[in-house]
Amino acid sequence: MTSVAAASATLQDTAVALHVRSIRKSFGNQEVLRGIDLDVQRGEFLTLLGPSGSGKTTLLRIIAGFESPDSGEMKLQGRDISRLSPAERGLGMVFQQYALFPHLTVAENVGYGLRMRRWESGPLRARVEHMLEIVGLPHLAGRKPRQLSGGQQQRVALARALAYEPELLLMDEPLGALDKNLRLQMEEELRRVHRELGTTVVYVTHDQEEALALSDRIAVMADGRLVGLDTPTALYQRPTTAFVAKFFANANLVPATATATAGAGRAEITAGESRFTVDSELRGDVVLAVRPRSLRTGEQPGGLVLGGTVVDSLLLGDDRQVRVDVAGIGAIVARIDAAQPGEFEPGSPLTLSVAVRDVTVLAP
Repeated sequence: MTSVAAASATLQDTAVALHVRSIRKSFGNQEVLRGIDLDVQRGEFLTLLGPSGSGKTTLLRIIAGFESPDSGEMKLQGRDISRLSPAERGLGMVFQQYALFPHLTVAENVGYGLRMRRWESGPLRARVEHMLEIVGLPHLAGRKPRQLSGGQQQRVALARALAYEPELLLMDEPLGALDKNLRLQMEEELRRVHRELGTTVVYVTHDQEEALALSDRIAVMADGRLVGLDTPTALYQRPTTAFVAKFFANANLVPATATATAGAGRAEITAGESRFTVDSELRGDVVLAVRPRSLRTGEQPGGLVLGGTVVDSLLLGDDRQVRVDVAGIGAIVARIDAAQPGEFEPGSPLTLSVAVRDVTVLAP
């Protein structure tokens, strides 16, 4: 996997829509952004993911022009937008509160930005009809927002933001107010609309599953810094830091020791009673990132073996989530096939293991 800096650098020779450099921001004595460098490729869906307080929404507001950075610059399609007002930037925006005009119909809401840009009535009407077709709501053009469901309101807000073909669409947790089933439906709609229109999107969420489902790339933020940047698959399978492994992949972090071996770039890992060799330049104290779904009951020869006592077990349909207390390590969470054999009552002994190929060695 590439580092954060390298992942941004790889876009220098491609079509970069948004160029962010050295963005810093403090509120009083609290520094909330600590020098953010980020390039967003034209037409990609990039998600800013992080826990509350990580700085992701502040960064989005700075890109939108609602907050001013203390230092740094931003360019959109090569144009410096660092000191422009939100209106001058001409970006599309969709937020958790959709801010639809209650006295306007669906069609009037979608066409509002076009009217402000003085579109003629014929092209405006055709564009509104086209956008309502894209979001699947042509039959609701004459309704008022209060007559719509939450998901339908979200689609109207999306159509309004995209109607004037903005160079960049910003979305701040737009699905946060929806229930789970509706949120999944809207994720499908967002993917479809993005594929159809090819708009460049910067999307903010704290939900890992949402980020996995929607994104071309994910920028993981923590404590005002960008700590991970890659495709969803790469970040999930081979995280580069312990924070990314824990927050994004919900990985177990197992303390271990890495010592040199005869082979260059190889290390012998010792974790409890387990010893095995992996590709790694790290030495000394390390942590092993192990995803819950990589664990199996029983021992796998040559892999990492974790024996302990079941703390609790939760049946989740075809899966079972088991929490095991391992001496000297602590709680290990496994997400295993419910058909796997084993005794899962609290207090029962249970051995879990994982193949070496599913273990990632990281600095603590």
